[in-house]
Amino acid sequence: MSVPALRFKDEAGEDFPDWEAKKIGDFILSHKGGAPLKPSDFVKYGDFEVIPKKAISSGGYLKLDETEPTYCSGDFFEANQRSVVDSSYLIITLRDLVPSGPSIGYIVKYTSNKKYILAQGVYGIQIDEKLINDFLTQYSNTDNYRVLMQTMMVGSTQVHIRNSDFFQTPFSVPCFKEQTKIANLLTAVDEKITHLTQKHDLLTQYKKGVMQQIFSHSKERSDCTVTYPRGISQELRFKDDDGQDFPEWEEAGFDELFYVANNKKTQIKSSDYLEQGNTPIVDQGQKHIVGYTNNTEIYKDVPVIIFGDHTRILKWIDFVFASGADGTQVLKSTDKLNLKFGYYTLCHIELPNLGYSRHMKELKNQFIIIPTSIVEQTKIANFLTAIDDKITATQTQLQAVKQYKQGLLQQMFV
Repeated sequence: MSVPALRFKDEAGEDFPDWEAKKIGDFILSHKGGAPLKPSDFVKYGDFEVIPKKAISSGGYLKLDETEPTYCSGDFFEANQRSVVDSSYLIITLRDLVPSGPSIGYIVKYTSNKKYILAQGVYGIQIDEKLINDFLTQYSNTDNYRVLMQTMMVGSTQVHIRNSDFFQTPFSVPCFKEQTKIANLLTAVDEKITHLTQKHDLLTQYKKGVMQQIFSHSKERSDCTVTYPRGISQELRFKDDDGQDFPEWEEAGFDELFYVANNKKTQIKSSDYLEQGNTPIVDQGQKHIVGYTNNTEIYKDVPVIIFGDHTRILKWIDFVFASGADGTQVLKSTDKLNLKFGYYTLCHIELPNLGYSRHMKELKNQFIIIPTSIVEQTKIANFLTAIDDKITATQTQLQAVKQYKQGLLQQMFV
């Protein structure tokens, strides 16, 4: 039979026994199905929480919504004990409302002492002690398993897998000791992913709090479409190199601070495209790199305003557009503004979804409150950039560890 590309050795340095061909059902001791919850069975607040299908996805752990948990009434919970599980059960969804079934078949665990009630399409399974829980949950994240789940789905709009079919899923299993080594390694990688995810979230929250303090003002102006707080009383201020206060912030017109840099957008010819080059070529949606070029007419360290259904500010480093993109403007700064500070200022402005023409007109009519000192602007920009660099570095580490784990999954299972 097939063997994984990456194997462990036993304590004596010898190979473990060959893997055995089994079915997942061979290890299932018991299972529970979800309860037929109706809209009237749900309550906004309560003591009896439901495990919905959306709480089950990749990663091996149950992901319940902590902000808006799903609760059912106490009467329904008591009447449907056959659908209530504790942490001795692994949780799996065999139903998906999305036709492609992206979450179907994932197996997850939870470690709290709480009891939950399963929604329809969600199952709890107890497995034989010969199979390690973490080995099975990790296996459900492999490409081979995901393909199996896709081939077993039936239905068109609401896809599902029959219990009997799932129990027949082919499953190659190593001996208990090798299962343990595999599960321990992947669990350690998961812990690293969790740590980096938490670090990224904390840095992002910290930046948000700092931005609110730096750009807070005593009054708000509401006499314009694009709103920006008005006043001079910041919660967080910087000092100059001598420890003295900088001058107070003042209002400046948009046109005093910014000018549009891409009235004539760079047109990239097919001959300019390279597989690798000095500068990425960005598509019209400013979301994807579609090639590279050595063209020198680039936008460098500039804010990009995208107008549309979800108006937003982006910052790209050294890029060109694949073609002219309506509804997009690249901005540069006048000598009154540090450009990086300008980027963070724009990020703090509320930009309504007005469309391109109206939006630029409204934006150019605005007055923005900024430090009069370029030195203070630079200090603020450098401070926020340093936080952004930490966020980016953490995100890069997180993606690298996730890719590493994905590689392990493909090499350690069959």
